[in-house]
Amino acid sequence: MLCAERGERRADVWCCYYTNFPLVHLHKKRIASTWNVPVAGSNAFAIAGAHVLFAGGYDKRDSFTLVRLDPDGTSTLIGEFELTGDDGVAVKPLRTIGRGAVLYVLDDAVLYEIDLKRVLPRWGHG
Repeated sequence: MLCAERGERRADVWCCYYTNFPLVHLHKKRIASTWNVPVAGSNAFAIAGAHVLFAGGYDKRDSFTLVRLDPDGTSTLIGEFELTGDDGVAVKPLRTIGRGAVLYVLDDAVLYEIDLKRVLPRWGHG
């Protein structure tokens, strides 16, 4: 199970768990919302508003998937991408951690920060 805490005094927790991998929003320890998402086996995620950026997946270990959460419990795939370094070479994440709206991606000797709030305008959202 993947979890991310967000909000005042940790009143909000988001998690994505095995086997169907729904994204679940808990507020004050109660289920507030759930979504079926098009990603299975992600190793981290970041959340900003109604958008989630997932890192990896069973078939896509080095990719990132941007998803919009719809009010009816469904989700919409916005796009997928791979992270590239300043040299233009694809980054091979060794470790990825999500904290709020940010994903931290460690590759060999470089730590990358992907701020979902900065990614959204590039995809025409936010």
